[in-house]
This record gives sequence, C-alpha cells and structure tokens, in this order.
Amino acid sequence: MKKKILDFIEKIPSQKGKTIIITGTSGLAFNIAEILCKKRAVVVLAGRNENKGFESIKTIRESNPKAIISYEPVDLGDLRTVTQFINKMNVKYPVIDVLINNAGVMNLDKKKYTKDGLEIHYQTNFLSHYYITNGLIENLKNSKDGRVISLSSVAGYNKKLHFNDFYFDKRFRAYYAYGCSKLEAFMITKYHQEKYKNTNVKFLVAHPGISSTNLFSGFTGFKYKFFRFFLKLPIFAQSSLMGSLNIAYAATATDVKNGDSYGPKGLFHLKGFPTKVRYPRFSKNKVHQEMLVKLSNSTLATNLITIV
Repeated sequence: MKKKILDFIEKIPSQKGKTIIITGTSGLAFNIAEILCKKRAVVVLAGRNENKGFESIKTIRESNPKAIISYEPVDLGDLRTVTQFINKMNVKYPVIDVLINNAGVMNLDKKKYTKDGLEIHYQTNFLSHYYITNGLIENLKNSKDGRVISLSSVAGYNKKLHFNDFYFDKRFRAYYAYGCSKLEAFMITKYHQEKYKNTNVKFLVAHPGISSTNLFSGFTGFKYKFFRFFLKLPIFAQSSLMGSLNIAYAATATDVKNGDSYGPKGLFHLKGFPTKVRYPRFSKNKVHQEMLVKLSNSTLATNLITIV
C-alpha cells in the first residue's frame, strides 16, 4: 500500500508558483502540506496552535529542506482573529491559488461555545471558513485556476438542518451537530458553485473517509476511548496520509470540474484512493442553501461583519 500511495503522490502535477492556504496545523493539514511542498507549492498553514504549526513545518523541512512553508495564526473560534487573518492574507498574497478549509473539531462531550458565543461545531467547522472564503474571494479570482476545497465527512450524509433550531438551543446531540457542520460544507460548495460560475474559481468538496487523525484526540469517556481504539485498527480506518490524498487530489488534479465532490473509492467511501462521490440529497436543495447563507450572514452581521 505504501508504494501505491507514493506512486499516487508522484503523479500529482507540479504546483510550482502556486500559493495554497490550509487551515489547520497537524493531522490532515500536515499531510496535505507535506504533499504540496513536495510539489513545490508555497504553502501556508493557518491555525491557533503555534507550537503545532512550527512543529509541522520543522518536520516537513527535515525531509524537504527546500519546502516553502509558513505559519499564520488564526483561531476559527474567534471571529476577531479571523478578520485579522483575512486582512493579513489580502495584503500578503494578492493571488491565492487554492484555499483548503480543513481545520475542524468533532463530537465534544457536551455543548460548548466559541469566544463569540456560538455552537463550536458550527463556527469552527463552517462559519469561520465561510467568512474566510468570502474574505479572500478576490485573491482567488486573481488566480488562473483558483480553487476552494471544503472538508466534508461521511457524517454529513443522512443529516438535515433543522432551521427552527439551527443553533441547537432546544436539543443538542454532539455527533449530529458535527454532521450538520459537514453537511454545510456540501451545501456551501453547491451555493458558491452557482454564485461564482462565471469566474475562474472552482468550488470543490472532499472528505478523507474514516482516517486516523487527531480530530478524535479530544474524546473522553469510555465510549470515546473505545472509538479511538477502534480507529487504530487498519481493518476499520485508514491512515491520515491516505485520507489526505482526497483533498490533495481536489487541490491539484487537472481534470476536476467546478462542484466536484471527492472521497475514498472503497466500500461506503470509508477507505481507499480518491474518486468522485455523491452529494447528500439535502445539500442540493437551493432553498436550503439560501437559508443557510441567510442565517450565516445574519450571524456574522451580529458581529459587525458584512458578506456581499
């Protein structure tokens, strides 16, 4: 399998001269960054954990001294820092070729809130990325082949957004909240595909299947410890590197089309090399997409942020 992975990476076209921003500093973000650095891209890792960011950069440079990679601070749970990040990227990188909205949290034991007072899955996994995408859209338009990749998940299937309890004030289920934030990745990709269809920016969605990443590191309690143990079994989960190939493919492949969705080729799209996968039915409904955007714009407006 390792040889097949290396062969797959070898076939990825050169990304020399391209600027690629990845949210996250470890796990999938590290694997994606490592691949793209090998392909000579200018890579920016953006996240709240400075130590992990520089540790990932150090590790990448140990095997690839010529890697062009840097770290930028941003806390997706704090819209103030997201605004600062957007402003800095607008000045520093007039042309952005690829934005990978990767960072996220999953399945906390009880309902938690961000610094802005929002449900943590919604803001971290979706809202802040939605804000970043809109804040950097002109930079992406300046690229000859701009791309935005949103990270979805198998958890995004078989979910529905309950707009009468959008923020889970009446009923909160951690895994369902996580799944909804990943359903929103599908929805916003479809929405942006249509909104920016007359530009040179492609909007894509990809998921890593069931991969052994640090997304599960915060789990506590018996059932979560059992789940983490289960994920270490190769028969059930694949490596983080294998999962990252789906995102790397969406970011680099020459045959992608606007709106494409990628995930593992194996059974139930849990493991395997990249292939096109379907969208959840709920995500394709334009009314649902517009309601998501309206609610999210309203949420941002409450924080004095306007989306055009």
